[in-house]
Amino acid sequence: MCIYFVLTSIVTGLCMMILPSSNVTRTSVSKALFNYTHWTLIWTILFIYSIELSTFSVFFGQLFKRRKYSYLIEYVACHGYINILALLAKFLAFILWVLTFIDFYPGAPIAIRYIMCLFPNTGLMFCLLVVQQYERKSG
Repeated sequence: MCIYFVLTSIVTGLCMMILPSSNVTRTSVSKALFNYTHWTLIWTILFIYSIELSTFSVFFGQLFKRRKYSYLIEYVACHGYINILALLAKFLAFILWVLTFIDFYPGAPIAIRYIMCLFPNTGLMFCLLVVQQYERKSG
């Protein structure tokens, strides 16, 4: 749990750090990634995301556990197919990971959006969209 505190604090600090301007033009200004959002909000969003990510990973890993079919695993392991099953599970997890981080849901009903928030990337995306809307209004 301590690693979540440390990593979330580092990423929050980097998001709030003011980047100097290049002074190439007269209108160059120094800005941060989040100019008007309080740091505790960003820290809370990222901390909840890290906990949700860990829980989702454990949940997703349980889908590929095969205690009930141990005789099948022994047969498959003897014939060398166990590596293919592990690779297939990792590939499926990667595809699910990428698809939940792409914004396919701008016109989706609110109920579908809430259900999709069970995936960590979609929940983070929706939170950052709301923060981004407030950033635009404040500036």
